[in-house]
Amino acid sequence: MAASEAGLRTLILGTNRGPEDPSLFLERALGIGEAPRIEASRAPASGIDAAGLSSIDFVVLNDGDLADAGRAGRLRDWVSAGGGLLIVLGPGAQMDRWSAAGQGLLGAEPGPLVDVGEGRRLSWLDYDHPVFELFSAPRSGDFSGARFVRFWQVEPAEGTAVLARFDSGEPALLEHHVGEGRVLVWTSTLDRFWNDLALQPVFLPFVHRLALHATGYREPERWIAAGGVLELGSLVGAGDEGLAGGEGEWVLVDPAGDRHQLEIAEGPTWIDFPETGFYRVEARDDAARAVTVAVNPRIAESDLAPVATERVAEAVAGAPPAGATGEDGATVDGEEVPRRAELWWLLLALAALVLGVESVLANLWTRRRPASALTSA
Repeated sequence: MAASEAGLRTLILGTNRGPEDPSLFLERALGIGEAPRIEASRAPASGIDAAGLSSIDFVVLNDGDLADAGRAGRLRDWVSAGGGLLIVLGPGAQMDRWSAAGQGLLGAEPGPLVDVGEGRRLSWLDYDHPVFELFSAPRSGDFSGARFVRFWQVEPAEGTAVLARFDSGEPALLEHHVGEGRVLVWTSTLDRFWNDLALQPVFLPFVHRLALHATGYREPERWIAAGGVLELGSLVGAGDEGLAGGEGEWVLVDPAGDRHQLEIAEGPTWIDFPETGFYRVEARDDAARAVTVAVNPRIAESDLAPVATERVAEAVAGAPPAGATGEDGATVDGEEVPRRAELWWLLLALAALVLGVESVLANLWTRRRPASALTSA
């Protein structure tokens, strides 16, 4: 998984198509957004080397070819170690020249270029897949508005999944695994050259979903219940190079504003969050590397576990709970429980007695009243 706070370090490997920049829309779409931040850089497709890939999370081979077996092998080794690769097939892909290693990364048998004057539409998407689940709800994005006039026809190999198809049935997006990494293949361009998807509202979130899924990115937790712990490295996005700085370089600021130096262990460094409020974890000499964590109270009332029927019946009847002994001040499971329920019966009897006495007195008073003048006459 890519480091969360450092962002997704992305390398776009492309070719120069002339006045039309094939990576313009892609690079700008990747650069928008902060959750996570995506830092994109460019390099020629011919310049793939192991040293340059070592610090990269996500690679886009945009309108390039993998005819050179050594170049394809280096890219395959990087993906096998956990990298995320997106292959975008444009006019510069030259599918008939790809090496065996390149075709292995493709995860499909290359086919001819399909040129459709009237255009094709995306008619089937796997909405259960993480790339498209964001668009599964009504009015959350329409891919059918994009028109495709050219794309490469490919035949998926065994183990390669098709995530999207054109209305003619040909694959538009494929996915397969290479070692610990993941490869996505888009059979048309990601600019305005072969289609107008880049002009559709779904383009930006679609590109972001491709990047997040290819790298296996997961948004880290930014809240926790009081008394919980979080691991420092995953919280601040340490990455494979480990935590920058040694002991005393990282500080925990509690809700009261007090600062506590964190002791960096050789293994995972766990941070306790005992009180509710907002904590900050920050590097002492780098204010930009700071994370805020919300610590919420543990609310017992939110426990939806069912209550035993016997407990409910005892509460309604006013009887002492099971296990209670003695008079007032009896204990249940070691806790003192006053037996106040018996007072209700006493008060009810007293009210009945008062009502009875009042009725008797009222009857006696009525019988002893003097006759009215009208009666005596």
